[in-house]
Amino acid sequence: KSSVTVVTDFGATTVTADTLYDDMLFDTGSTVFVDGSEYRGSIILKRDSNGLITVINRVDIEDYVASVVSKEMSPSFNEEALKAQAVCARTYTYKNMGKHKKYGFDLCSSVDCQAYSGVSSEDERTTSATEQTEGLVMKYNGQIIEAVYSATSGGWTEDVKNVWGSDIPYLV
Repeated sequence: KSSVTVVTDFGATTVTADTLYDDMLFDTGSTVFVDGSEYRGSIILKRDSNGLITVINRVDIEDYVASVVSKEMSPSFNEEALKAQAVCARTYTYKNMGKHKKYGFDLCSSVDCQAYSGVSSEDERTTSATEQTEGLVMKYNGQIIEAVYSATSGGWTEDVKNVWGSDIPYLV
């Protein structure tokens, strides 16, 4: 982005890439709005190597998971399915922390990582599913697994060996 508007309890600030020389931190202990979207935690504005602004949301993992679950599956789904998705999303998060480290953040907000949009996607049912599974992750032989999933398969699945070129025992 070439400019970003951040709104906190203290007012609005518009930052342009050409005036951002050092990282800016917005941490009010409340929610923060960035270009109209609301986020929990803190916001860091960082100028990237292309001279544009990268917006980073530093957020508690359980708040992050609650938002992801409702973006990756409908909040109207069965409660047990939502809880399973919360465990998958949390597992994926821990396994992939640092995936985008070279850009100054851990995970992106697109389907390259997990769909995430902050407070706007939170739902009472997905938040409940996240709370009921708090801290739970999937492991195999004591290690956090690569919890791969997709929002839709189009009705088709494939053998893991044909996708990743080797057998992964917990992916059947």
